[in-house]
Amino acid sequence: MNFRLPWAKPETRQSYTELVLNHAIALASGEVVSGLSSIFETCAGWWGRAFEAATIEPDGVVKDLLEIHLGLIGRSLLLTGEIVFLIDTSGERLTLVPAKAVDISGGANPATWEYMLELAGPSLTTTRIVGPEQVLHLTYATAKGEPWRGISPILASATTRTLLTTMEQRLTEEVSGGTGQLIPVPSAEAAETLQEQLRNLKGKLALVETTELNWGSGATGSPNNELLPRRLGGNPPVSTIQLRRQVEESILSAAGVPPSALGGASESGTKESLRLFTFLTIDPILKALALTIAHRFDIPGLHFDLRRLRAADIQARSRSVAALVAAGYSLEEAAKVAMLLDE
Repeated sequence: MNFRLPWAKPETRQSYTELVLNHAIALASGEVVSGLSSIFETCAGWWGRAFEAATIEPDGVVKDLLEIHLGLIGRSLLLTGEIVFLIDTSGERLTLVPAKAVDISGGANPATWEYMLELAGPSLTTTRIVGPEQVLHLTYATAKGEPWRGISPILASATTRTLLTTMEQRLTEEVSGGTGQLIPVPSAEAAETLQEQLRNLKGKLALVETTELNWGSGATGSPNNELLPRRLGGNPPVSTIQLRRQVEESILSAAGVPPSALGGASESGTKESLRLFTFLTIDPILKALALTIAHRFDIPGLHFDLRRLRAADIQARSRSVAALVAAGYSLEEAAKVAMLLDE
């Protein structure tokens, strides 16, 4: 294995005021996710756990470096579209340090870029300016003509995200009002007396003032609803709840997570959802990341093995192999078509 350590530039330290200001501007403009709805966390959890289930091949230093960060990489790509690591050689061992905030400057040639990294600790934050050879910059996708800026499927769905946030705020307001049981009474004095009697009732008999007028005046005036409590509390419209579910499904689709995977599907449907998520979302993303990592560390053939994820639908693919063999395929060819074997 050829492992390249192209450390060329000395460390540079400076104030990180500009980084903090840029982060505040991005937060205000919606370029970062400041608060998470549960559906965003659901998507981030799926990505993070799927990345953690992947295995980096071949074995070596880079595998050891990256595998402890795979969950963080998956979550970051979904929520912010990118993650930047400082490749740190200051200690006894090579380490990857995730940057809290990043500012990139330079020309059209990526070799000229400079990365201003904010590296945060529990009580101390430092800023370092390094060249591209000292960072590992991973992205989900990039904007046209802006290869330095990662795009997140969540942030790219700004209108849908805003709609969901607005609906959740309205639902929160709806259910945050007073809740309880109310009993209408004819006067404040009667209310105090009734409240005291109800508090001390404990299965006994009590004579209380009627809560309705015209008692004893015949059928039309009699207290038909005597002492029936009336509930006070949130009652959100069904249409709002249904719209929220539809918006959540749109966000799941944008994140590459089949909505059927989160409930309502049969066991076979759930397995099919996981298969779609693995092969149409996670596999292509990890293939692209593998190319970036292999190029940065000069490790040809580096790849991610997804056999642990693929094992979820092993029965269906085994049946596919049997059908292909019966149709005339060799066992090896059938296994490759069914993705039980790598090409």
